Amino acid sequence: METQKSERRTFWKFVVIVICCTLVGGVFGYSSVKFEGSIADGFSAFFVFLQNWALYILSAETVIFLGLSLVFYMLSRKKASSLTDEDEELYDEADHLLNTSVNLGSIYQILAFTFFAIYLSGSAQSLGRDSLWHIGIFVVPLFANIALQSACVKLAKSMSPEKRGSVYDMKFQKEWFESCDEAERQMIGQAAYRSMRTTANVILALILVAILLGIFGLVHPFVPLSLGIVWLAQTQSYNAAATKLEKRK
Repeated sequence: METQKSERRTFWKFVVIVICCTLVGGVFGYSSVKFEGSIADGFSAFFVFLQNWALYILSAETVIFLGLSLVFYMLSRKKASSLTDEDEELYDEADHLLNTSVNLGSIYQILAFTFFAIYLSGSAQSLGRDSLWHIGIFVVPLFANIALQSACVKLAKSMSPEKRGSVYDMKFQKEWFESCDEAERQMIGQAAYRSMRTTANVILALILVAILLGIFGLVHPFVPLSLGIVWLAQTQSYNAAATKLEKRK
């Protein structure tokens, strides 16, 4: 009885979502006819703004995220230098600071590639010798981040000698995972599953946005194609891994 009620609630939630999506689509369809010129001009101005300011945003996020990553690494190293075998609380604090440093470095890298690509999309035709320093703004901090990530890994291995791997090795993630204990592997698996679900929802939302913007002719075909490839790669890699693990039982 309770299962049937749950199924009915789920069904009506789905119906409400479909109706809302239909209404949103209708609003966009009407707007595409009535305000086509102004909406297209607005998005075009926004894209131009991003292209013109991408290099400045890249520089700012480099200073912020790389700087913070370095600060958290130094704090973690300071606490790690005082570690003893019995001090688990201090170990957890140092490990948390180190994880924060690595996460900030990852955020920097993703934003750096994103805004450098946006910058190139608006200035690729005019790149010349005077623009080489623009490329340096992207490349030099990128190598600095790799060096900082390597330092984080070395510190983690000094805190946990059983850990293996080097960031300069293409098989780093595999070696690091294999050196984790069972509890850490379960935690990684749960985190990976949540990440997969979140990423799938974000990709779906972005594809829906691309469909709506496509009504105004504001989306290049490469955008939904790229999202579709990423979505397909994510789902099929998960299914292939799940099937492989199932056969091992």
